[in-house]
Amino acid sequence: MVTRSDVARLAGTSPAVVSYVLNNGPRGVAPETKARVLAAVERLGYRPNQLAVSLRTSETKTIGLVVPDNANPFFAELAREIEKVAFEYGYTLFLANAGDDVEKETGHVRALLDRRVDGVILIPSHDDVPIADELPRAGTPWVVVDRLLGAHRVAPSQVVSNNRQGGRLATEHLIRHGRSRIACISGPQDLRNTADRVRGWRDALLSARMQPTADLLREVSFGSFAAHDAALEMLDAVIDIDAIFVASDEQAIGVMHALHSRGLQCPEDVAMVSFDGIAASELTFPALTTIRQPVPDLARRAFEQLLAQITHTELEPSPQRIDTLDVELIVRGSCGCPAEGARAESDMVIVPEQRDDAGPVVAVVGSMNLDLIVEVDRLPLPGETVLSRETAARPGGKGFNQAVAARRFGGAVELTAAIGADAFGAQLHSDLLRQGLSPAGIRVDRSSPSGVALIVVDSEGQNTISVAAGANSSLVPADLMSHRTGHRQVDVLLLQLEIPLPTAMAAARQAAEAGSTIVLNASPLSAGSAGALSDLIAMSDVLIVNETEAMTLGAEGESWNARAESLLASGPHSVIITLGEEGAVAATADGTLVQPALQVDAIDATGAGDTFCGVLAVALARGDELGEAMAWAAAAGALATTGVGAQTAMPARAEVELFRARRGTANA
Repeated sequence: MVTRSDVARLAGTSPAVVSYVLNNGPRGVAPETKARVLAAVERLGYRPNQLAVSLRTSETKTIGLVVPDNANPFFAELAREIEKVAFEYGYTLFLANAGDDVEKETGHVRALLDRRVDGVILIPSHDDVPIADELPRAGTPWVVVDRLLGAHRVAPSQVVSNNRQGGRLATEHLIRHGRSRIACISGPQDLRNTADRVRGWRDALLSARMQPTADLLREVSFGSFAAHDAALEMLDAVIDIDAIFVASDEQAIGVMHALHSRGLQCPEDVAMVSFDGIAASELTFPALTTIRQPVPDLARRAFEQLLAQITHTELEPSPQRIDTLDVELIVRGSCGCPAEGARAESDMVIVPEQRDDAGPVVAVVGSMNLDLIVEVDRLPLPGETVLSRETAARPGGKGFNQAVAARRFGGAVELTAAIGADAFGAQLHSDLLRQGLSPAGIRVDRSSPSGVALIVVDSEGQNTISVAAGANSSLVPADLMSHRTGHRQVDVLLLQLEIPLPTAMAAARQAAEAGSTIVLNASPLSAGSAGALSDLIAMSDVLIVNETEAMTLGAEGESWNARAESLLASGPHSVIITLGEEGAVAATADGTLVQPALQVDAIDATGAGDTFCGVLAVALARGDELGEAMAWAAAAGALATTGVGAQTAMPARAEVELFRARRGTANA
């Protein structure tokens, strides 16, 4: 065995100097001497006696980790992450398995203390952890991760996921799929994290006016076999269950098998969302939609707080510190969301809150379509086939477009819409997230395809458009506002006519009762549908139409100002007629307003009208007068024509502010 003296002889120095080099002190060593020592260490393969080092420094560079069950894949993944962080800081990890046994857990902690580990990380097997009383007396730093101690126990630091938030996120997602009998299979409720997940399930059901009755809840151990048996018993005993929130991914695997054994399909018959986000949750069929815990963050936060205790021994165990980390909803196939295409996006991730609470609240109830755009030299004649120069698939639909415009102008936007459980729906869902919009109000219709618009454009910019409404036609009053629990008052409701009229009417009634401003963009509009809109128009605070739509609604007069005034008789407080290159006019009880056109180098006017509507809604929501709101909307609409496409060309608020500052706007 190579000794320190051997290194000293080869380096031509004393053993004490070797010690100074290897321990970085306590005395300094000349750079040349230090280099000779390190070269000798490398050549001889010398390794210091760590036991002797620990006796001198009172540090062993070891950490103990006690887990409840090392066969549970979640704890295995968490232990791996803790080991990675420990290694990064130069510590070796000792792993002990308590087997969900408090006595065994106590024995393992005592054994780790006897081995003089520098600290202990504990994942408690139960809420009541007697060893929590011994650890402070031992003077060894320790932290708790993943599971909170019982309320009467104290730890210097505890790091957990927001379990209640996760339970609520999971259940709300199932509710948005139209599920009404949502059961819960939980772990042992003497564990606070399990109890919190169940509380989140109850919170979501009660907020949706559903009852979390006792027959819908089963409490079993964390394990696939126990959950399998509980699911079979529940399916036999309780009728009409159409969804289950399962408190762990491992349990969900057992529940999935139980569904199959009863001849039930997931998600067609029973949808499911689980909890943890382990790697294996991707490998079930269908893949599990799950609440993913931030395992790397849990591991790093717990270890670094333990390290803070090791290096700063003044940290006291009271008052205790509890760090609660947010979770994410990972959308795959078991909930009923479109599975095809989701994998290409590395799963669809829904964070707990995506709204900008500083902005005015604009609720948009409308359509979502995938626009299939075909560019040709000329439009085909009946029966003729024309080859395309270029094709593209872009997100669209007046509701989606106007929501994006409002979001970019700084609104806190809540979109209510429906998409199909197909590849187009998956693309629209991903586009929604990329635009920074929350999917909370988006329902996936498993019986209808997503809405599609086929747009054929020739070289002169002329086009033909055919729209298949698809899931947009399935949007019903029950879809409205249920996802808004706990949110702020809606300032403006923005409606269009690409959804069923009864749904638009129901949204308007709810907004009127809440005191929100109602903006109706009466588009698309046909002569046959104009008469049916009278009640909706009468309920609107602001009616927005273009020239053709104004005439379809029966506008009269020699000028556009007069025509706008004539439409006031139908009931809205204000009427805006957009005039394309000629700007816009508005009529109110106090007179008319004219918004001149703003000159720009226009390329594509596809999204200008929707941009105008979305920005106007945000401006009104923040308290702007109608004339000022029109000025903002006109500026944004003009900028939208300078790019190609609808959503892709919509400007951000900063762009509109700069445009107005440089060019100015006028209204009279």
